[in-house]
Amino acid sequence: MYLKSLVLKGFKSFADRSVLALEPGIIAVVGPNGSGKSNISDAVLWVLGERNAKHLRGQAMEDVIFAGSSARKSVGIAEVDLVLDNSDGTLPVDFDEVAVTRRMYRSGESEYLINGVVARRMDVLDILHDSGLGTGTHSIISQGSLDSILQSKPEDRRALIEEAAGVLKHKQRKAKSERKLAAMDAHLARVKDVAAEVERQLGPLERKAKRARTYQGLADELADLSLSLAVDDLRTLRRGWDDALARERALEAELEEKRAAIAQAEAAAEELQEKIRRESVDAGELARRHRRASSAVERFDGATLLLHEKRRAAQSYEAELRVTLEANAAKRAQAEADRAQAVEQLAEVQRDREQADANVARLASEQSENAQKRRSLEREAEELERAKRDGERAQEQARRELAETQEALTSGLAHVKLIEGHGKELELQLERAKTEAVSLAEAATQAGQALEALVEAEGAARARVGEALGARETARGALDEARDAASLLASEIKGLEEIERASAAAGPARAWLMDHAVDLDVNLAPIAHVVRASAGFEALVERLLGADVSALLVDDAARANAVAAALA
Repeated sequence: MYLKSLVLKGFKSFADRSVLALEPGIIAVVGPNGSGKSNISDAVLWVLGERNAKHLRGQAMEDVIFAGSSARKSVGIAEVDLVLDNSDGTLPVDFDEVAVTRRMYRSGESEYLINGVVARRMDVLDILHDSGLGTGTHSIISQGSLDSILQSKPEDRRALIEEAAGVLKHKQRKAKSERKLAAMDAHLARVKDVAAEVERQLGPLERKAKRARTYQGLADELADLSLSLAVDDLRTLRRGWDDALARERALEAELEEKRAAIAQAEAAAEELQEKIRRESVDAGELARRHRRASSAVERFDGATLLLHEKRRAAQSYEAELRVTLEANAAKRAQAEADRAQAVEQLAEVQRDREQADANVARLASEQSENAQKRRSLEREAEELERAKRDGERAQEQARRELAETQEALTSGLAHVKLIEGHGKELELQLERAKTEAVSLAEAATQAGQALEALVEAEGAARARVGEALGARETARGALDEARDAASLLASEIKGLEEIERASAAAGPARAWLMDHAVDLDVNLAPIAHVVRASAGFEALVERLLGADVSALLVDDAARANAVAAALA
């Protein structure tokens, strides 16, 4: 194996891409001072994984990037390719030629490549370890180091001889294996701690899960029972609703009949009033005839003595007729009073009907579903109208009787008894009309009571529905609480599983850091074993940590930077 070529680009003084082909037989690089000889050795040391800027004759690692000159500007990347001939199989890879590349950006990011494939620094060191190359070896010896070797003690020279003889790598492997074993023991102890913690929490979690399952079953049963109860209540309410609708339709039919009866009664009342007006005109004509008859009697009074008897007879007849007229006038006044009372009762009935219609309209505007109550009142109003029509028919009959009585006045005393009989019959008919009006008022009262009963039934039904809905909401709340408890338990279990998976996934990197903790001079501790959460806040702390639950804690920022650089 030998160094075949070295390619530099942007490294220190090599701003442009420079290729150094090192054929077999080349043993030295010569040149004047400042020509870049030391930069070539620094490039070899840097590409092999050197991380100490002072070993590269700089203050910071970014100093290896070409900083520019008066003739050209600086670059943002430094890259060195080290090509080794591996035809003899010295390196443990299946390639005859191995190209190790290292790049560094001015932002501080660095990357390694092996034959163009991105790799880690540890991969590069592992490949070059058996060849004697790499950091910490004597493959590159500076002038000052050579003096120190020549002046060193025999014990120090032994390490150099062991390295040349190949013994050092076995000691390093042994030490590395021992560190790995120690790290594995520590990791096993941590795993045991985690397992113990999981076992400690497993019992309470199982009990909680059992309670959650029991609660879930009870909640489901409660929901089913509540649903059944609500369905039963709904069926009962629906039956009541159907009954109310049937009653509503019946009341609507009655209301229509009463309205028709009221319309007929109003028409009959108008006709009766017209007849009364005509009868009043006839009474005036009768009075005029009476006055003409009186005048005729006075003219014939002084005619002859022969007519004295006839005159006395006429006067006697006149007196009797006056008595009859006065009696008829009294009866007529009584009939008029009865008619006025009937009209007043009719107006009262009309007011009751209007009040019922107003109540129906108000109920319809407040609640559309109570339309059946309005229609019930309308049917009651129809009954009132029918009763009114009956009363008006009775009044019409009375008016007809009154008209007949007035006509009888022109016929003489022979019809007085007939008029009196008809007057009594009229009184009876008026009494019947009053009785029917009282019955109609009672029917209206009963209709109002039925309406109030319907309203109370509706309120009770709505109250039962509200209770059922409240029970369902309570059951839902309990179910949500049970689900939250189960979710919390699942989150705790999942958190423990995440810790286990995160620990397993981060195993190689964590193991390497644990192996080199002594070399890096840092104390490492998993964050999952340092952070302790109070009872009930485990899931919250786990969510806040997120992926950092498998992270490692160091002492301070400087050591954290050293660990980050080691992983670069």
